[in-house]
This record gives sequence, structure tokens and C-alpha cells, in this order.
Amino acid sequence: METRRLAAGVAGALLWSVAAAATPEPGGPTRSACAVALAERVRKERPRAEKVEMLSETLREWPESSVQTGLRGDGRFLQGNEWVAIEFRCVFNVKSAKVDHLADQAKAPGKPPLRGRTNADAFAAAACSREIERKLASDRPGTRLAVQDDSFEEWQISDTEAGVSGQGQAQGADRHYRPVRFECAYDARANRVTRADLQ
Repeated sequence: METRRLAAGVAGALLWSVAAAATPEPGGPTRSACAVALAERVRKERPRAEKVEMLSETLREWPESSVQTGLRGDGRFLQGNEWVAIEFRCVFNVKSAKVDHLADQAKAPGKPPLRGRTNADAFAAAACSREIERKLASDRPGTRLAVQDDSFEEWQISDTEAGVSGQGQAQGADRHYRPVRFECAYDARANRVTRADLQ
């Protein structure tokens, strides 16, 4: 009985170790380099910005390529007496030990981090909107789309892919508006939409 318990305990420990190893934790050189690059970018573009922080609980890391690691999440900077929320996407080159790509933008007030189905990440929402607009232009020439920004929702599909849905109004050649709903699959690693469906 004791032998079985010991074996089960060892097996459980091994499974936990493999699972932990399969899920990269944000940290190390990627996080450090991106933090420095983000602080420099924010201070350069916003001279009044003071302290710049990345919010560790929102960070998501993934392998961008054989020599690159991607990191995205939320951050904030102190401007006067107020904290200003931002979100960012960073790609760190492990081989050159430099940041190859960095993008940041203001975050909507009160917008929560990505956990389950919630408000869409701005990069995912923008990519989905562009793809749906292209699809509309191809399927229904002359149609224009007015996206309802606060309608976006996002949910996790895999470690690097998220689902994004939203709604808006499509104006056809007859100038009448019709309600539309759409859904996309967004690959965070490639920063592109892999699937776009229009309803």
C-alpha cells in the first residue's frame, strides 16, 4: 500500500513538473528587456510620464520563432498624480538580446485583463475589425462597416490563439444600415486573424 502511494506521489510530481515546464512563465531576459524598452518608449512619446510599470498578473509569453519570444499584457505609467493604463506587445530576440518589435497603446478605463470571456484585447479587436472589413468589401462591394467598439468579447482558444466576437452596422449600396455580428480567431504569436466569420 505504501509503495503504491509513493508511486502515485512520484507520478503526480512528474506530471506537475511536465505541465509547469510546458507553460512558460513571463520573466527572465524577455520580461527585463521588454520592461526597459517599454519604459523608454513611454517616456519618449509622453515626456510628462514618470514611473512605468508592467502588471505581472496580465503578462502572457509565447515562442514567436526559434530565436524570438513574445510578451504581451497591461502596464501603466504615472503622469502627475494619476496612473494611465496601457497595453503592449513586445517581441524579444534571444540571439541578439534585443527587442525586435514593440507596440503600445492606451487602454480603455476599467477594461479588465484577459481571463475567460471578457472585453477584447485592443490588438485582437483591431485585427478582427480589419479582417471583417476586408471580407465585407469582397463579399458585398460598396458596403461599409461601423463597428460597435464596446461590443467586443474575447476568449481563450489555445496558448497563442483567442476568439474575438463583436457587432456593428453595415451600410449597403442602398444606404440602409443592417445589424451584423462577426467572430474571428486571432493568433497572438503572428498578430493576425486566422479565421473570420460574418453573420
